[in-house]
Amino acid sequence: LGVELWRTDGTSLGTEIVRDIYSGSASSHPSLLTRYQNRLVFDATISGTRRQVFISDGTSQGTFPACREVMCEQATGFEVIEQSLYMAARSEFGEELLVFP
Repeated sequence: LGVELWRTDGTSLGTEIVRDIYSGSASSHPSLLTRYQNRLVFDATISGTRRQVFISDGTSQGTFPACREVMCEQATGFEVIEQSLYMAARSEFGEELLVFP
């Protein structure tokens, strides 16, 4: 395992990997970790230099790409305002401001 997303309760027994996003010895280097509606939104490497936005409820099964119908990669920032998540990321249309209600 490389540098991946982990969760802990502060003890060694309560520390575990959430999901090995970039399998093998490579690292996904999760970054831009942001809390949104009781979940964690973050950017992670999925191959080479390609990064994708993920959302996680803290479980392996509940950690998945945030954008399913449109591509959202190379996020440069997240901001939560009231109940919406705003993200600057690249989509199939170029650099955009994407909003999750």
